[in-house]
Amino acid sequence: MVLTGSLVAIPGVTATNIGLTNYCMITKVESYVAAAVMIPLANDTLVFLAISWRLMEYAQAEISMKTGFRILAFGHFLLPLSKALLQDGQMYYLYDLGRSILSSHR
Repeated sequence: MVLTGSLVAIPGVTATNIGLTNYCMITKVESYVAAAVMIPLANDTLVFLAISWRLMEYAQAEISMKTGFRILAFGHFLLPLSKALLQDGQMYYLYDLGRSILSSHR
């Protein structure tokens, strides 16, 4: 589904040459091309949440609202490898969210 959603951008973008140069510029973007950005972001969000949820199960503390937030936000009460996986996933998701926001604006 993600691959298919990303391929939507190919027929939805029209470009023309700039004068006599070998360069081109985008002249028309169909409205449905936004799906090419939103579908991978939705997939990455669900994967991030699923991994975070599973890592939270391995926490070395009783889960409550307060400790649950500390686990998900900072990796407290997690073993070093689990904490590293959580923080790496957070960095990737932050990058992906920024990329999606920047690429969705024209």
